[in-house]
Amino acid sequence: MPQEHNEPDSPLVLLVDDEPLNLQVVGGLLHATGYDITFAKNGLRALELAKQSPPDLILLDVMMPEIDGYEVCKRLKEDPETADVPIIFLTCSSQIEDKIAGFNAGGIDYLTKPCQPDEFLARVKSHVELKRAREQISNANSDLHKVIEQLHEANATQARFFSFFIDDLLRPARETCNFPKFLAENFDALEREQILSAAADMEKQACQAFELLKNLSEWVSVQAGLRLPQKTPFCLKDAADSALRELEHALAAKSLFYKNQISNKLIVNADEKMIATVLKALVSNAIKFTPRSGRITVLANKHGEFVEVSVRDTGVGMSPERIQLLLNPGERLTTAGTENEQGSGLGFILCQQIVQKHGGDMQVGSEPGKGSVFSFTLPLNG
Repeated sequence: MPQEHNEPDSPLVLLVDDEPLNLQVVGGLLHATGYDITFAKNGLRALELAKQSPPDLILLDVMMPEIDGYEVCKRLKEDPETADVPIIFLTCSSQIEDKIAGFNAGGIDYLTKPCQPDEFLARVKSHVELKRAREQISNANSDLHKVIEQLHEANATQARFFSFFIDDLLRPARETCNFPKFLAENFDALEREQILSAAADMEKQACQAFELLKNLSEWVSVQAGLRLPQKTPFCLKDAADSALRELEHALAAKSLFYKNQISNKLIVNADEKMIATVLKALVSNAIKFTPRSGRITVLANKHGEFVEVSVRDTGVGMSPERIQLLLNPGERLTTAGTENEQGSGLGFILCQQIVQKHGGDMQVGSEPGKGSVFSFTLPLNG
């Protein structure tokens, strides 16, 4: 007999009986109550159907040709794909030993034919609801385990980050602390140029530490949800110009050519300070890895409801393997720049999180010796 279909989420019942009249009567009662029904006239066919599409409940006759209902039940319970399907034995025998045999085989209930329709439907409904409740609990537990694993992974990643950044902070802090002692012990022997050179080195170390602390503070705020995007319409070109103004000294120090090609008519709805932070970090990274007299270009193009912002450079570039490490939030990639500029690797991580908070994504395109393109998307309407 073909399977009967009701609502898409109707419980599926497999009815197994070698008597066509029983199939017709019981199947009609179930169908009228809103169940989907699959029929099998023998045990082997029942095993095949249960394997193909595990039902919510099996109504199983005991006395059948080839293999009886007890053997069918045992085989179903031994198969992991059908082990959780509840089975009600539906048979003419009312002997207590037959009921015990049914429960020992793995059945969850035992009904004697002919049974009262109300009692029969009540038991079917009860066992179907119990099965679905167990599935919901199992799915909820599985989701909970996934969330716990993600939290453990996130906590482990954060712990690694803090360990790395503490090391990066200790180095300039140590040098800065040692400088006054060095100066006091060697002041009379030092030339003025040596003192100025040492002071310039200390200033550089202090600036690196300050930049790291600022990025770390911003990252913690974004990570913890304390710093949420405050979206307002603004001119994207102005934000890129702001990044340029803060990095003019670094650009001039390496004689780099910088061009902002973003249209002054391009307006986005985002957190202007956050996006300026992203642009500054990406331009700063381009400066770090672009040799003297190189070129850095900022541009933006609309793509449907998004705008793609790109920072291009003519720097040293990266291999595909290093790009993968850079994009992996669980890794920390730090490389000295073309003039031994140092960094913590936090800037790109911060950029990723800010862009994601805006509903965008980041991409990196690069080739060794041919420069890099760091891009991110922003929804035009926020």
